[in-house]
Amino acid sequence: MRPKNSHLNISERYVISNMLGENKFTLIDIGKAIDRDSSVISREIKRNSDSSGYKPDAAQKRYYFRKLKTVYQKTFNENIFNHFREELKKGISPDVIAGKLRTSKDKTCHVSTQTIYNWIYKNRFGAGLTKFLLFGKHRYKKSAEKLVSSGKKRVEEMPKCARNRKRLGDFEGDTIIGAKQKGALITLIDRKSLYIFADVLENKMAETFSKALRDLFADLNTDKLKSLLFDNGTEMSMWKSIKEMLQIPVYFTHPGRPWEKPLIENANRMLRRFFPKKMQLDKVTSEEVLHAVTWLNNYPRKSLNYRTPYEVFFKIKPIAFAF
Repeated sequence: MRPKNSHLNISERYVISNMLGENKFTLIDIGKAIDRDSSVISREIKRNSDSSGYKPDAAQKRYYFRKLKTVYQKTFNENIFNHFREELKKGISPDVIAGKLRTSKDKTCHVSTQTIYNWIYKNRFGAGLTKFLLFGKHRYKKSAEKLVSSGKKRVEEMPKCARNRKRLGDFEGDTIIGAKQKGALITLIDRKSLYIFADVLENKMAETFSKALRDLFADLNTDKLKSLLFDNGTEMSMWKSIKEMLQIPVYFTHPGRPWEKPLIENANRMLRRFFPKKMQLDKVTSEEVLHAVTWLNNYPRKSLNYRTPYEVFFKIKPIAFAF
Protein backbone atom coordinates (compact mmCIF):
# COMPACT_ATOMS: atom_id res chain seq x y z
CA MET A 1 0.00 0.00 0.00
CA ARG A 2 1.28 3.45 -0.92
CA PRO A 3 2.02 5.57 2.16
CA LYS A 4 -0.39 8.46 2.72
CA ASN A 5 0.86 11.84 1.38
CA SER A 6 3.82 10.20 -0.39
CA HIS A 7 5.39 11.97 -3.35
CA LEU A 8 4.80 10.91 -6.94
CA ASN A 9 7.27 8.33 -8.21
CA ILE A 10 8.67 7.75 -11.69
CA SER A 11 6.12 5.02 -12.52
CA GLU A 12 3.23 7.34 -11.72
CA ARG A 13 4.81 10.09 -13.79
CA TYR A 14 4.97 7.73 -16.80
CA VAL A 15 1.26 6.95 -16.37
CA ILE A 16 0.50 10.69 -16.31
CA SER A 17 2.59 11.26 -19.44
CA ASN A 18 1.00 8.37 -21.36
CA MET A 19 -2.56 9.37 -20.49
CA LEU A 20 -1.88 13.01 -21.35
CA GLY A 21 -0.48 11.89 -24.70
CA GLU A 22 -3.74 10.19 -25.65
CA ASN A 23 -5.65 13.50 -25.31
CA LYS A 24 -8.83 11.79 -24.14
CA PHE A 25 -8.42 11.59 -20.36
CA THR A 26 -9.30 14.25 -17.81
CA LEU A 27 -7.23 15.05 -14.75
CA ILE A 28 -9.82 13.16 -12.71
CA ASP A 29 -9.35 10.07 -14.91
CA ILE A 30 -5.59 10.23 -14.49
CA GLY A 31 -5.93 10.69 -10.73
CA LYS A 32 -8.15 7.62 -10.44
CA ALA A 33 -5.67 5.56 -12.47
CA ILE A 34 -2.89 6.14 -9.91
CA ASP A 35 -5.10 6.67 -6.85
CA ARG A 36 -4.31 10.37 -6.53
CA ASP A 37 -6.47 13.46 -6.25
CA SER A 38 -6.91 15.44 -9.48
CA SER A 39 -5.35 18.48 -7.76
CA VAL A 40 -2.12 16.50 -7.36
CA ILE A 41 -2.08 15.77 -11.09
CA SER A 42 -2.80 19.41 -11.95
CA ARG A 43 0.00 20.65 -9.68
CA GLU A 44 2.45 18.07 -11.06
CA ILE A 45 1.81 19.12 -14.66
CA LYS A 46 2.14 22.84 -13.90
CA ARG A 47 5.34 22.46 -11.89
CA ASN A 48 7.16 19.98 -14.09
CA SER A 49 6.20 20.84 -17.67
CA ASP A 50 8.35 22.88 -20.07
CA SER A 51 7.97 24.22 -23.60
CA SER A 52 7.98 20.67 -24.97
CA GLY A 53 5.23 19.55 -22.62
CA TYR A 54 5.27 17.06 -19.75
CA LYS A 55 8.11 14.52 -19.80
CA PRO A 56 8.29 11.96 -16.96
CA ASP A 57 12.11 11.72 -16.78
CA ALA A 58 12.52 15.49 -16.80
CA ALA A 59 9.77 15.80 -14.18
CA GLN A 60 11.57 13.31 -11.94
CA LYS A 61 14.83 15.25 -12.24
CA ARG A 62 13.09 18.51 -11.30
CA TYR A 63 11.61 16.76 -8.28
CA TYR A 64 15.05 15.60 -7.13
CA PHE A 65 16.60 19.07 -7.57
CA ARG A 66 13.82 20.66 -5.54
CA LYS A 67 14.21 18.02 -2.87
CA LEU A 68 17.92 18.77 -2.55
CA LYS A 69 17.11 22.40 -1.87
CA THR A 70 14.61 21.75 0.89
CA VAL A 71 15.36 22.45 4.51
CA TYR A 72 15.33 18.75 5.28
CA GLN A 73 18.61 18.39 3.42
CA LYS A 74 20.21 20.95 5.76
CA THR A 75 19.93 18.64 8.73
CA PHE A 76 23.69 18.67 9.21
CA ASN A 77 23.98 22.43 9.57
CA GLU A 78 25.62 22.36 13.01
CA ASN A 79 25.09 26.08 13.61
CA ILE A 80 21.31 25.70 13.28
CA PHE A 81 21.37 22.61 15.49
CA ASN A 82 23.37 24.37 18.19
CA HIS A 83 20.90 27.26 18.09
CA PHE A 84 17.99 24.82 18.53
CA ARG A 85 19.68 23.09 21.46
CA GLU A 86 20.40 26.31 23.34
CA GLU A 87 16.91 27.73 22.79
CA LEU A 88 15.26 24.49 23.91
CA LYS A 89 17.36 24.39 27.08
CA LYS A 90 16.18 27.92 27.88
CA GLY A 91 12.61 26.62 27.80
CA ILE A 92 11.78 28.24 24.46
CA SER A 93 9.08 26.28 22.64
CA PRO A 94 9.65 24.82 19.14
CA ASP A 95 6.86 27.05 17.84
CA VAL A 96 8.64 30.22 19.03
CA ILE A 97 11.98 28.98 17.69
CA ALA A 98 10.46 28.30 14.27
CA GLY A 99 8.62 31.64 14.29
CA LYS A 100 11.80 33.61 14.99
CA LEU A 101 13.72 31.74 12.30
CA ARG A 102 11.07 32.61 9.73
CA THR A 103 11.97 36.28 10.13
CA SER A 104 15.47 35.52 8.81
CA LYS A 105 16.25 36.53 5.23
CA ASP A 106 18.25 33.32 4.92
CA LYS A 107 15.57 30.85 3.86
CA THR A 108 17.84 27.92 4.62
CA CYS A 109 17.07 28.63 8.30
CA HIS A 110 13.32 28.36 7.82
CA VAL A 111 12.01 25.28 9.61
CA SER A 112 8.46 24.35 10.57
CA THR A 113 7.41 23.73 14.16
CA GLN A 114 6.53 20.11 13.39
CA THR A 115 9.98 19.52 11.88
CA ILE A 116 11.65 20.69 15.09
CA TYR A 117 9.44 18.36 17.12
CA ASN A 118 10.28 15.49 14.77
CA TRP A 119 14.01 16.17 15.15
CA ILE A 120 13.66 16.26 18.94
CA TYR A 121 11.84 12.92 19.02
CA LYS A 122 14.43 11.38 16.71
CA ASN A 123 17.28 12.76 18.89
CA ARG A 124 18.73 14.73 15.98
CA PHE A 125 19.86 17.40 18.47
CA GLY A 126 21.06 14.80 20.95
CA ALA A 127 19.19 12.69 23.50
CA GLY A 128 17.19 13.98 26.44
CA LEU A 129 15.82 17.24 25.03
CA THR A 130 12.16 16.25 25.40
CA LYS A 131 12.39 17.15 29.11
CA PHE A 132 12.70 20.83 28.13
CA LEU A 133 9.34 20.77 26.32
CA LEU A 134 6.38 22.29 28.10
CA PHE A 135 4.00 20.22 25.95
CA GLY A 136 4.52 17.18 23.75
CA LYS A 137 6.99 15.39 26.00
CA HIS A 138 5.62 12.10 24.66
CA ARG A 139 5.01 11.31 21.06
CA TYR A 140 1.62 9.74 20.63
CA LYS A 141 0.82 7.11 18.05
CA LYS A 142 -1.85 7.73 15.49
CA SER A 143 -5.11 6.17 16.49
CA ALA A 144 -6.02 2.80 15.09
CA GLU A 145 -9.12 4.40 13.65
CA LYS A 146 -7.11 6.64 11.34
CA LEU A 147 -4.99 3.73 10.22
CA VAL A 148 -7.74 1.17 9.76
CA SER A 149 -10.93 2.96 8.83
CA SER A 150 -11.63 1.53 5.38
CA GLY A 151 -15.14 0.24 4.93
CA LYS A 152 -16.44 1.23 8.36
CA LYS A 153 -19.99 2.52 8.58
CA ARG A 154 -20.62 5.39 10.98
CA VAL A 155 -23.38 5.78 13.51
CA GLU A 156 -25.26 8.28 11.35
CA GLU A 157 -25.61 5.57 8.68
CA MET A 158 -27.76 3.43 10.97
CA PRO A 159 -31.42 3.09 9.96
CA LYS A 160 -33.67 5.73 11.46
CA CYS A 161 -35.61 3.11 13.42
CA ALA A 162 -32.33 1.98 15.04
CA ARG A 163 -31.14 5.51 15.83
CA ASN A 164 -34.53 6.34 17.35
CA ARG A 165 -34.64 3.09 19.35
CA LYS A 166 -37.90 1.98 17.75
CA ARG A 167 -37.04 -1.70 17.33
CA LEU A 168 -35.45 -4.53 19.26
CA GLY A 169 -32.12 -5.99 18.22
CA ASP A 170 -29.90 -2.94 17.76
CA PHE A 171 -27.02 -3.39 20.20
CA GLU A 172 -24.26 -1.16 21.51
CA GLY A 173 -21.09 -3.00 22.53
CA ASP A 174 -18.07 -2.19 24.68
CA THR A 175 -15.61 -3.59 27.23
CA ILE A 176 -14.90 -2.88 30.90
CA ILE A 177 -11.25 -3.08 31.88
CA GLY A 178 -10.14 -4.03 35.38
CA ALA A 179 -7.75 -2.09 37.59
CA LYS A 180 -4.10 -2.27 36.53
CA GLN A 181 -5.34 -3.63 33.17
CA LYS A 182 -6.08 -6.98 34.81
CA GLY A 183 -9.13 -8.72 33.44
CA ALA A 184 -11.96 -7.46 31.24
CA LEU A 185 -15.68 -7.87 30.57
CA ILE A 186 -17.56 -7.73 27.30
CA THR A 187 -20.78 -5.71 27.59
CA LEU A 188 -23.71 -5.26 25.19
CA ILE A 189 -27.05 -3.49 25.51
CA ASP A 190 -30.16 -3.51 23.36
CA ARG A 191 -30.92 0.11 22.47
CA LYS A 192 -34.71 -0.17 22.80
CA SER A 193 -35.19 -2.43 25.83
CA LEU A 194 -31.91 -1.65 27.66
CA TYR A 195 -31.46 -5.41 28.10
CA ILE A 196 -27.81 -6.19 28.92
CA PHE A 197 -25.57 -9.07 27.91
CA ALA A 198 -22.15 -9.42 29.54
CA ASP A 199 -19.48 -11.98 30.31
CA VAL A 200 -15.86 -12.39 31.30
CA LEU A 201 -13.14 -11.98 28.66
CA GLU A 202 -10.09 -14.24 28.93
CA ASN A 203 -8.01 -11.43 27.42
CA LYS A 204 -8.46 -8.24 25.39
CA MET A 205 -7.58 -9.77 22.02
CA ALA A 206 -9.94 -9.14 19.10
CA GLU A 207 -10.38 -12.88 18.51
CA THR A 208 -11.43 -13.41 22.15
CA PHE A 209 -13.93 -10.54 21.93
CA SER A 210 -15.41 -11.99 18.74
CA LYS A 211 -15.77 -15.46 20.28
CA ALA A 212 -17.40 -14.06 23.44
CA LEU A 213 -19.84 -12.08 21.31
CA ARG A 214 -20.79 -15.20 19.38
CA ASP A 215 -21.36 -17.17 22.59
CA LEU A 216 -23.53 -14.46 24.15
CA PHE A 217 -25.77 -14.31 21.09
CA ALA A 218 -25.77 -18.07 20.45
CA ASP A 219 -29.35 -18.65 21.69
CA LEU A 220 -30.79 -15.36 20.51
CA ASN A 221 -33.47 -15.41 17.81
CA THR A 222 -32.53 -13.62 14.60
CA ASP A 223 -35.48 -11.24 14.99
CA LYS A 224 -33.74 -9.86 18.09
CA LEU A 225 -30.43 -9.25 16.36
CA LYS A 226 -30.44 -6.42 13.82
CA SER A 227 -27.19 -4.42 14.18
CA LEU A 228 -24.15 -3.64 16.34
CA LEU A 229 -22.60 -0.31 17.30
CA PHE A 230 -19.00 -0.23 18.55
CA ASP A 231 -16.37 2.36 19.31
CA ASN A 232 -12.93 2.09 17.69
CA GLY A 233 -11.16 -0.06 20.26
CA THR A 234 -8.66 -2.63 19.01
CA GLU A 235 -10.74 -5.47 20.46
CA MET A 236 -13.35 -4.65 17.78
CA SER A 237 -10.83 -4.87 14.95
CA MET A 238 -12.29 -8.21 13.73
CA TRP A 239 -15.58 -6.47 12.99
CA LYS A 240 -15.69 -7.82 9.44
CA SER A 241 -15.62 -11.39 10.78
CA ILE A 242 -18.32 -10.48 13.31
CA LYS A 243 -20.44 -8.98 10.54
CA GLU A 244 -20.11 -12.14 8.46
CA MET A 245 -20.64 -14.45 11.45
CA LEU A 246 -23.85 -12.77 12.64
CA GLN A 247 -25.04 -11.61 9.21
CA ILE A 248 -25.87 -8.12 10.50
CA PRO A 249 -24.42 -4.65 9.80
CA VAL A 250 -21.78 -3.24 12.15
CA TYR A 251 -21.53 0.50 12.81
CA PHE A 252 -18.93 2.65 14.58
CA THR A 253 -18.89 5.85 16.57
CA HIS A 254 -16.51 8.62 15.57
CA PRO A 255 -13.15 8.59 17.41
CA GLY A 256 -13.29 10.37 20.75
CA ARG A 257 -17.11 10.57 20.87
CA PRO A 258 -18.30 8.14 23.57
CA TRP A 259 -21.61 10.02 23.78
CA GLU A 260 -22.57 8.46 20.43
CA LYS A 261 -23.18 5.18 22.31
CA PRO A 262 -24.63 6.55 25.56
CA LEU A 263 -26.62 3.48 26.54
CA ILE A 264 -23.67 1.12 26.89
CA GLU A 265 -21.69 3.83 28.67
CA ASN A 266 -24.49 4.10 31.21
CA ALA A 267 -24.79 0.30 31.46
CA ASN A 268 -21.07 0.08 32.20
CA ARG A 269 -21.48 2.65 34.98
CA MET A 270 -24.26 0.55 36.48
CA LEU A 271 -22.13 -2.59 36.26
CA ARG A 272 -19.40 -0.72 38.10
CA ARG A 273 -21.65 -0.91 41.17
CA PHE A 274 -20.78 -4.62 41.19
CA PHE A 275 -17.27 -4.32 39.73
CA PRO A 276 -15.72 -1.00 40.91
CA LYS A 277 -12.93 0.70 38.97
CA LYS A 278 -10.39 -0.18 41.66
CA MET A 279 -11.26 -3.86 41.27
CA GLN A 280 -9.11 -6.21 39.21
CA LEU A 281 -11.33 -8.36 37.00
CA ASP A 282 -9.03 -11.29 36.26
CA LYS A 283 -10.57 -13.31 39.13
CA VAL A 284 -14.21 -12.48 38.31
CA THR A 285 -16.32 -15.46 37.23
CA SER A 286 -19.08 -15.72 34.63
CA GLU A 287 -21.49 -16.57 37.44
CA GLU A 288 -20.73 -13.26 39.19
CA VAL A 289 -21.27 -11.33 35.97
CA LEU A 290 -24.53 -13.18 35.32
CA HIS A 291 -25.75 -12.27 38.82
CA ALA A 292 -25.08 -8.56 38.20
CA VAL A 293 -26.66 -8.61 34.75
CA THR A 294 -29.76 -10.46 35.99
CA TRP A 295 -30.28 -7.85 38.71
CA LEU A 296 -29.95 -4.97 36.23
CA ASN A 297 -32.21 -6.60 33.64
CA ASN A 298 -34.95 -6.95 36.25
CA TYR A 299 -34.61 -3.41 37.57
CA PRO A 300 -37.52 -1.13 36.47
CA ARG A 301 -36.46 1.87 34.38
CA LYS A 302 -38.17 5.23 34.21
CA SER A 303 -37.42 5.49 30.45
CA LEU A 304 -39.35 2.22 29.98
CA ASN A 305 -42.34 3.53 31.92
CA TYR A 306 -41.07 1.56 34.91
CA ARG A 307 -41.03 -1.72 33.08
CA THR A 308 -37.90 -3.86 33.29
CA PRO A 309 -35.50 -4.48 30.39
CA TYR A 310 -36.35 -8.18 30.69
CA GLU A 311 -40.07 -7.48 30.22
CA VAL A 312 -39.52 -5.24 27.19
CA PHE A 313 -36.91 -7.42 25.49
CA PHE A 314 -38.95 -10.63 25.81
CA LYS A 315 -42.30 -8.85 25.39
CA ILE A 316 -43.66 -9.96 28.75
CA LYS A 317 -46.62 -8.11 30.20
CA PRO A 318 -45.79 -6.53 33.55
CA ILE A 319 -47.50 -7.90 36.64
CA ALA A 320 -49.85 -5.33 38.18
CA PHE A 321 -49.55 -4.76 41.91
CA ALA A 322 -52.54 -5.78 43.97
CA PHE A 323 -53.12 -4.36 47.42
